[in-house]
Amino acid sequence: MTDLDFHEAWLAAAAITVAVEVAVVLIVAWRERLLAPRRRIVFAAVVANAVTHPAQWYLPYFVFPDALLPENHSLYVAVAVAAAVAVETGAYWLLFARHRLRLAAAFSLSANAASYAAGLLVTAAFG
Repeated sequence: MTDLDFHEAWLAAAAITVAVEVAVVLIVAWRERLLAPRRRIVFAAVVANAVTHPAQWYLPYFVFPDALLPENHSLYVAVAVAAAVAVETGAYWLLFARHRLRLAAAFSLSANAASYAAGLLVTAAFG
């Protein structure tokens, strides 16, 4: 894989992740009857992913390449998803779910589960 291929793959993955996570966060907000403007909810989801997704993609590639070895994949995924959930929970709490930490965590957990599943489907379909 060339570096350009790696960066193109990141861009595609980031677009899918943001699309899925924004949709999930909007659905959860609607189901919870959250009284926050939709644009603020979308902004929070985009900001949360703008922080976590590049870090998950590029840090292992440039700083911890052994994390990307097949034998380390499960540990890498567990650590990366846990870190993303923690950071995104903080972003949701700070930007629109104040005084509702559990709801902020629900946003993050459900959005990350959905985007991870979408990534598995896309990988299975396109390699």
